[in-house]
Amino acid sequence: MTAGLVVAGIAGCTFVTPIATKEINDVTDGVNVTVGDVKLLNTLVITKNGQNGNLVAQAYNGSDERVTLSIQYDVDGRHTKKVTLAPGKATDLGYGSKGQVFLPDIATDAGGLLALYVQYGSEPGKQITVPVLTNRQGEYQKLDPTTPPKPTPTPTMTPLSGATESPAPSSSPTP
Repeated sequence: MTAGLVVAGIAGCTFVTPIATKEINDVTDGVNVTVGDVKLLNTLVITKNGQNGNLVAQAYNGSDERVTLSIQYDVDGRHTKKVTLAPGKATDLGYGSKGQVFLPDIATDAGGLLALYVQYGSEPGKQITVPVLTNRQGEYQKLDPTTPPKPTPTPTMTPLSGATESPAPSSSPTP
């Protein structure tokens, strides 16, 4: 009789315990988030020294319109990065053909967390906290942030003092 109660008690556990496979967990180093029709997958930041970062993620735009995604963080002032996503496509951020998504002045060492706010259009945004990692893991070795080159100013022509402009050519011959 005691054995019957033990078996019934153990069998009852499966009826009251939620099924763990129905829960979706992030099984990556990064964080997943959905804002409207846009999904950011495995979102994280790579840093060399905790000063600057490279945002790494895969973004999927499930809408049929181009989306400009704003990614903000607030460290010694608000910083905003904008990323344009093609409709109905996945876009690699921080690696691949799009290159890095440079985040200056993150002031977060590897092993820390960085709060990001993600939003586009009139969709309500979401705040996520993403891990900041270093390139010591093999898959992140080539993802260190590199400071983008500063644009070179284009020289403008200014007339010399005392110079005169030459007259515009005329369509009629001079007699």
